[in-house]
Amino acid sequence: MPRPLAAPVPLSAVPTSKSFTKKLQARRLLPQLMAGVRHSFAGTVSTVDELASGTLFSFADWPNDLVPRRAAGVYTIWRADDFIYVGMSGRGAQSEDFVVGDGQPAQAKGLWTRLGSHASGRRSGDQFNIYICDRFIVPTLTSAQQIQISHGDLLLDQMTRSYIREHLGYRFTICADGTEALAVEHAVRSGALPTGRPYLNPL
Repeated sequence: MPRPLAAPVPLSAVPTSKSFTKKLQARRLLPQLMAGVRHSFAGTVSTVDELASGTLFSFADWPNDLVPRRAAGVYTIWRADDFIYVGMSGRGAQSEDFVVGDGQPAQAKGLWTRLGSHASGRRSGDQFNIYICDRFIVPTLTSAQQIQISHGDLLLDQMTRSYIREHLGYRFTICADGTEALAVEHAVRSGALPTGRPYLNPL
């Protein structure tokens, strides 16, 4: 049985000028984008259905051939019935950016690489994996484990990977491009799903 989620601890971050510019651009686009997102949520078979109650895939079974190798998209992450995180991939990308030309290698891009990063447990460059380590693993470390970590005999990345693969699953939906994916992610972080806002990264 998963443990009940504790009250989240607020996380602060100072944006770089580049990230701030992207956020500002997205904020300017949101009024138009959100109308379309809300419309899609109202459909019978809709984005919200896929993200809230679609097939739940376990990270234990990654890689998953049902996830497109090249696509923008949004995903939700769950611990049993607990909605803990929403993310997107394909920021800034247009639909044509995911098309592979003749004779070019079909290198994975977008949703596949983002979910693969989470499944690896590596914290470097992966905010979700940092959240999992800081909020679910570090608070439960024993004195003996802390000593092992300090000696290099126990790796936090490995513990993060094991936790993700043993306890977490994901749902996903494909988007036309990065702009749509960003708008959907924003809506879900703001509480668009019946389950409310995600535990780790609400707005």
